[in-house]
Amino acid sequence: MKKKLIAVIMTLLMLLGTVGCSTEGLNLYEEMKKTSAWEYAESKGNVLVTAEVQGQKFELGADFSGYANTKETQAYVEMQINTIKFSNMSLDVKMSPVKMYVDNQTLYISKTYFTELMQVSGAPISEALNSIEAEFIGIDLNTGTQAAMLDQKKAMALTEALFKGSEVKVPVTQNGRTYTIELNSDQMVDLSVQFIKEVMNNMDAINELSGTGVTQKDIDENKEEVELALVQGQEMVKPMLAGSKATLKYVFEDNTYKEDMDIALKFAFGEEKINLNMAVNADSKKSAKKDFKVPSSNVLYTMEEFMQLLMSVNAGGVSTEDTKLVQISPEQIITRNQEKYIPLRGAMSQLDAAVIYDAKTKKSVIITDNAEFAVNTIIEQGVSYIAVSELSKVDALYVIDSDEGVTVLR
Repeated sequence: MKKKLIAVIMTLLMLLGTVGCSTEGLNLYEEMKKTSAWEYAESKGNVLVTAEVQGQKFELGADFSGYANTKETQAYVEMQINTIKFSNMSLDVKMSPVKMYVDNQTLYISKTYFTELMQVSGAPISEALNSIEAEFIGIDLNTGTQAAMLDQKKAMALTEALFKGSEVKVPVTQNGRTYTIELNSDQMVDLSVQFIKEVMNNMDAINELSGTGVTQKDIDENKEEVELALVQGQEMVKPMLAGSKATLKYVFEDNTYKEDMDIALKFAFGEEKINLNMAVNADSKKSAKKDFKVPSSNVLYTMEEFMQLLMSVNAGGVSTEDTKLVQISPEQIITRNQEKYIPLRGAMSQLDAAVIYDAKTKKSVIITDNAEFAVNTIIEQGVSYIAVSELSKVDALYVIDSDEGVTVLR
């Protein structure tokens, strides 16, 4: 599927909690439909994210406020990070407010967000990022990609087309104009799978509101394969997310809207366990039109250029000139047991990394500078291939898997 279809699915998944076939679900949908019709709205709230990985704890808290002009697809959000803790050690946070502007398909983020986040984490600021003189980094979400999200009105219209009379049933309870949704881990997975099936069966309706580049014929030709993958994925993901839960609460008045979201995700990958919690409290109200102006001090990137900038940041602060990059096209990739594999020696040679074979362990060894990494490989027609997931474990490399292929950065 093309990127825009994925974007449509992601947009609608975020609206999944607003629709159900029950009377309560339809009432909630009608309330949400009214708020989506507001041309101008203000919002404020707070968010708290906590995570625990391998015994290490992390906590981030922030307050936010914003304004949205849905008529002209413009928005402004300011977020103040006020809490950062690592394993019960609180940091003295003095970060500048994170400012974001949305103007149609362009997102602008204050540069200080990236530089100060690097400083707080103790990572050096990359030369590529440091050399930007503008105050804001702009990302054109539409150039060179089909990943643009639907606007709110289109998303609600598409949701209505898909779900009224559908098989997706969200458990909604209602008390006056207060609505609550409580989901356990199995319900989260089952609803997501049901939802994707509804999307697959309604491509014509989707394309009327958002041209995805994917037709109903395209879906039908691969439907059996996709449905099998969904069943297998459903069986695999459920035990991985066991114990997860989500609670969504919505309170409506004529010109105000309050949303409380509390999500606790538990991930289990073999012996490794990750706990991630996110609590968001937001108040929105209908407002009058406000002046909106994107800061003039900005530099604009395509999504591809922005990803390259992020890679230079994640590579430990090295400059773009010092960073070695190899891109493996889809034609060079093979798939075995639903896993992508790329040619190992060809990729490593372009990164100036050596590869040797250890006959004792029967593993290939990647050598970068003075470090050695033993990896598992397979042989196809005399060529050694490595799984993308296996290559991602090598500390010296940064791997990005996308529809356009696999990118490896050293």
